[in-house]
Amino acid sequence: MKFRTKFGALGYCWVGFACLMGVLWLSGPHKSYSGMFAFTCVLMASQQILNHFFIYWEVRDDHLLERRLWNAREVAWNEVTHVGNRERNPDYLVVDHVRMAPLSERGSILANPEDRSEFIHALHRRAPQAIFDV
Repeated sequence: MKFRTKFGALGYCWVGFACLMGVLWLSGPHKSYSGMFAFTCVLMASQQILNHFFIYWEVRDDHLLERRLWNAREVAWNEVTHVGNRERNPDYLVVDHVRMAPLSERGSILANPEDRSEFIHALHRRAPQAIFDV
């Protein structure tokens, strides 16, 4: 099951603003002054769209896969220790994981999925040993 990142109001604002600036740039008498600003808006809107399609979390049978553009991280279900809200922004979930020796590793995954409740439910089913503070 794949969970994509939220597009949210900020994404829609950037895309709408980029469209507006593009139209104003194409139809305005002072194209040279607003060209760089329109380009910046289009670039930010493109970043929001690419983030929506290339940042996701996939719940598989044996592990949780986090994909951020070209980086991927796999965490086995028995390594998940804690799932909770982020302190500064409660819209984000923090999934802490610990791998024991000999290749010990500790880390966390920061997730902001579109369907938050279904994502938490999927984590609950796969990692019942984890502590859930959500």
